[in-house]
Amino acid sequence: MHQEIRSDRFLEYKPHHLAILKYRIEKHGKYYIEKDVKISLGSIKTLLEKSVKIVENTEEYTEYLLLSTFGEKDSYKKTPPGTIRIFSPLLYSFFNGRCWRKIK
Repeated sequence: MHQEIRSDRFLEYKPHHLAILKYRIEKHGKYYIEKDVKISLGSIKTLLEKSVKIVENTEEYTEYLLLSTFGEKDSYKKTPPGTIRIFSPLLYSFFNGRCWRKIK
């Protein structure tokens, strides 16, 4: 049965989730499927790495890294640049620090 795509139903991974994804891949394998959107852990890891690579030289990402490293744990209240949202296996986007963009 085909599941409808809704803007309020998605998986979200932030840059700091990369270590968790690597652990889950070691435990379950890169072809393990996330039930909610039917996408493999390997694909999620690739998308997250790609989004971080796109934003890694931006002012917004530098601010995020500085506050998350040297600030208080909860001092960064905004969505971190490089965050991805997966709505379906073919529909996903990333946050560049200012707006949500489609990953190509």
